[in-house]
Amino acid sequence: WPGLVVEDANLTTTMWMLRKALGPEAKNWVGTVAKQGYVFDPPHTVQPVALPAEAPAAHEAGIDAAMSAAEPGLACPPAETPARRRRVAVSVAIAAALVVVLAAVLRWQTLAPAHSRVVLVVSADAAQTADARWPAELLQSWLDWKLGSVGTLRVDRGTDESGSGEDLLVLLGVEQLADPTGEWRVSARFHGPRAIPDIVATSSLDRLPTVLDAVSRQVYAVVSGEAAAQEWPPLDLSPEAAATLVAGLRAEQQHRWSDAAREYRLAVERSPAFGYARLKLAESLVELGQQGAAEAEATSAAAWVRQLPAAAAEPAAARLQAINQRHDDAAAAFAALAERKGNDPVYQLAQARSLRRAGRSAEALAVLQTDALPSLTHATRWLIEHALTELAVGSPTRALSAAQKAEVLAKRLGWPFERARALMIIADAQDWLGHPGDAEAALAEAADDFVRAGDRLGTLRARLFAGTLRGSRDLPADRLDELLFEARAAGNLAIEVEALARSAFFHYHRGDATAYRERMSQAAAAAESGGDRLTARWLTLDLLHEDLLRGDYTAADGRIAALRADPPQGAAAYWLGLFEAGLAWRRGDSERALAIVNDTEQMLRGKNPDNLPTLSAGLGCLRGEIALAQGRPADARVAFAGCQATDHEYYRTLAALGEATLAVHGGNVSDARRRLAELEHGIEASPSTPDRWMLTIDFAPMLARTGRTADARQRLEAVLPAIERAGYSQLEADARIAFAEIALAEGNRPDAERQFSRAAALSASDDWVAQRRLRTIEALLDRRNGKADAASRKLAALDADAQGRNDVLAELLAHSVMQATDPASACGDARRRHLLARSGLRGASDMWMMPLDPDNVAAQRALSLNFP
Repeated sequence: WPGLVVEDANLTTTMWMLRKALGPEAKNWVGTVAKQGYVFDPPHTVQPVALPAEAPAAHEAGIDAAMSAAEPGLACPPAETPARRRRVAVSVAIAAALVVVLAAVLRWQTLAPAHSRVVLVVSADAAQTADARWPAELLQSWLDWKLGSVGTLRVDRGTDESGSGEDLLVLLGVEQLADPTGEWRVSARFHGPRAIPDIVATSSLDRLPTVLDAVSRQVYAVVSGEAAAQEWPPLDLSPEAAATLVAGLRAEQQHRWSDAAREYRLAVERSPAFGYARLKLAESLVELGQQGAAEAEATSAAAWVRQLPAAAAEPAAARLQAINQRHDDAAAAFAALAERKGNDPVYQLAQARSLRRAGRSAEALAVLQTDALPSLTHATRWLIEHALTELAVGSPTRALSAAQKAEVLAKRLGWPFERARALMIIADAQDWLGHPGDAEAALAEAADDFVRAGDRLGTLRARLFAGTLRGSRDLPADRLDELLFEARAAGNLAIEVEALARSAFFHYHRGDATAYRERMSQAAAAAESGGDRLTARWLTLDLLHEDLLRGDYTAADGRIAALRADPPQGAAAYWLGLFEAGLAWRRGDSERALAIVNDTEQMLRGKNPDNLPTLSAGLGCLRGEIALAQGRPADARVAFAGCQATDHEYYRTLAALGEATLAVHGGNVSDARRRLAELEHGIEASPSTPDRWMLTIDFAPMLARTGRTADARQRLEAVLPAIERAGYSQLEADARIAFAEIALAEGNRPDAERQFSRAAALSASDDWVAQRRLRTIEALLDRRNGKADAASRKLAALDADAQGRNDVLAELLAHSVMQATDPASACGDARRRHLLARSGLRGASDMWMMPLDPDNVAAQRALSLNFP
């Protein structure tokens, strides 16, 4: 319709009434096309139905009244043309259809019950500038907050396409009158199941916030049916402060947190007593990672919160608890509010977020998992939180699914910021799953959407993270420096910590331990200054991993105790359980290690057996290693198969290596060789350098046991220098033990002695896994040096220790050497036969380290028995 301006509120009202008249099954036939308009798109051909002739006339008065509520000024029609006649014919047909629909709506409304949902829509002149719209937007936000505390009443702003006959539509208008007095008119008009008189007031500019407050009290009283509207605190703002508050609200809706915090701070400075602005400022500061400043503002707002009516004070108090990092208390408060308001998705989402921030991601997931998503108003943010929580519990595949749904929905709604957030999660999940190409493509789209949303920090984040993907060759220093500078300038410590941590892991995966530690220490310092306890917990886990790689078990014990004092959930609980169980296993306490694995898996499973995150399958590799050591190959095989079900490529490879190890010790060397050959390329292609080191250190000894000592040595030589530079003493010790074993097998006694000495100096005294191998090497060296009695005593002591630790594999390995070197040893054939019959590990032998000696018939016999 050329020459006409259709107000957004009128359009929203019309479409709202049309969908309501179509009913629950057909309301979705009218779809929203973001930034374009609406489309009538039924799933099948719709046949028009002839209405009784009297139907329009019977409701003519009601229709006229409804249409006159927001009647635009009509322009003179342009000259007739064939195209225009067609457009007019279509317009008349649409108008006639709307008249019939509106008649049905009005007829139905007269019988409708009281409303259970309120839709707040701002009626604004499309020609108005954003600066002129702040009074109406302030009235809408103030009412939204007030009405949100009423019983089971749902409140939204017309973005939700669902609805029923119980809905009440409130059109809020604030316009400056075109007269010399400069007065403003504030109005609230109601459309709903019963007739409600309009509320209209006038005001001068300096009194406008006070009049807005008065109108909000009247609307609240009408909508809520409560007479105690006077209990609410006043809208104690100057016009200048009110305008800046609205600017902050706009920025917050677009998740431009630094802009929101700036505007809220200005509003607080102009009206210090207005606690609502302080509360909003505190929440924005939390998003920016400025925890200390956020808690200071929350403290200042606490007195204002205590003056609120009880129904509003409870959610505000819950928000204060979340700001003050009392996430457990906040989660409980939001849960109670959600239940009281009929599973209100706003409070459920706040509950889940508090649970995740408390490290209770498994419980957060239980809140978020539902077959029925909330309305469109909340669905995108719900899916994004769900995806973040799935990542937190260690399920990248499920996170990817939720994030992809959020991305599609955000794109449909025309929300570039939310789509960018979803794409960032998609990239993280794809990177985790080993698809860096897909992750890079998602980050490129995310950067473009952040640009559309006006989020400079988001744009820089997406571009930087593209350089930190696993397998990336280089991290542009200028990108990191630019993001760190912008984050610090905006006061956004959360992004600063995240950027430093991601850059640290980029260096970790490249094997640059020095750069990794430097960036990680910077991230830890930034997190400490921001007071972010959840991030600090994750950094403690990273430091624990470093302790284990360096073989500093005393430091590891201290960090485990600190983490166990406040047990984590989700992926953090998985890593803690894996590290603690792995440490117990290295120390030879297989029963405790197995108990930790079982407890961790049970905790991750929670109350729902189907809730187990895919990451937890990685526990199966350690479970399989323990089962193999205890002489339970069938259980080991099941555990390794479970480990291969994980999304993590490292654990899939480790599980396959476990199967090959099982074949070696089971005596099926040909099968072991086949499995090892299949693994060679995958280990070399691992995108993470430390993963490649660890896999090589496990892989090379198995190659050597199957006769490929030269290949094994070559692989170890390729990784050892980098491991030494990294300072990972435990990995270096394991590598040198393997070198010593290979040197013995090749008859190179001097090299075996040299590697043994260096490995012994690096290994922790309580590292049973390393000490068991070292003690075998030492006994064999004694034997080579003519110290047969000393060798026999050491092997007998090793055998006793292995039996005391229920390490059946270690016993059998010790027996193989004892029988080959000293047939009259005290180990006895009966014990060996019993262990072989119980375990079936007939290939378990360390005789491969003894080169064939023509004079050593026992050695030849043992070799022929153990390696058919």
